[in-house]
Amino acid sequence: EAAVRACLPEEAVFEHLHEYAGALKSASRVAVVAIGKAAGSMATGALRFCEEQSVGVEKTFVVVPHRSEIGLGESAGLTIFYAGHPIPDENSVQAARTVLAFVQGLREEDVVLLLISGGGSALFELPVPEMSLSDLQSWYTELIASGRSIHEVNALRRSRSLVKGGRLARSTQAGVIQLLLSDVPGDDPAVIASGPGYAPELSRNSRRIIGSAAV
Repeated sequence: EAAVRACLPEEAVFEHLHEYAGALKSASRVAVVAIGKAAGSMATGALRFCEEQSVGVEKTFVVVPHRSEIGLGESAGLTIFYAGHPIPDENSVQAARTVLAFVQGLREEDVVLLLISGGGSALFELPVPEMSLSDLQSWYTELIASGRSIHEVNALRRSRSLVKGGRLARSTQAGVIQLLLSDVPGDDPAVIASGPGYAPELSRNSRRIIGSAAV
C-alpha cells in the first residue's frame, strides 16, 4: 500500500514540490495549471503542498477529460475544463485560450506551476488561425489512424498549435515550473502533451519528470 501510494500523482507532485518551495514562497502571484488525464490528482497534490507551506495560489486551472472525477471541492480561484479526448472539442480550445490569456498577464515576479500528464495534446489545444475546430478534429482523427509514432504525431501537432511546442511558456514573463508525468517512450518533455511548457532556452523555466513508464 505504501508503494502504491508513493506512485500516485498527488503524492509525486507533493514530494517533488519541496525542491521548489523557495521559488513558490517568494513569488508575487502563483498560478497552478494542470493538464491531462491525471490533472485532478496532480492539482490536488500541488494545492495541498501550497496550503501546508503557506503559498498563496491566485488561480488554478484544471483541464481533464469529460466525466472525470477530480475531487477538488470548491477551492478559491478554481476553474475546471472538461474537454475532449482523444479528439479535441470546443472546451479544449476554450481551456487553452483562457489559460493563455491569463499567463500573458503575469510578470517576472510571478510563477506558473505547470502540471502535465498524458492526454494533454487533445485536452488543451488552440489551433493556428487558418484551422477551424472542425478542420482540427478531422486532422486529429487522421493522425490517430495514420499509424505514426507518438513522437511523429506530436511533432505534427506542435506545428499547428498556438500553445504546444513551448508556446505557452514563451507567452508569459512569469517563471514556469513544470512537473511532468510521462506516457511516451524516452520521456522527452517536448513530446509529453506536445510540450506546451517546453522552452529550454528560457532561463526562468525548470522542469522535472516525476513519473514514467520507463523500467
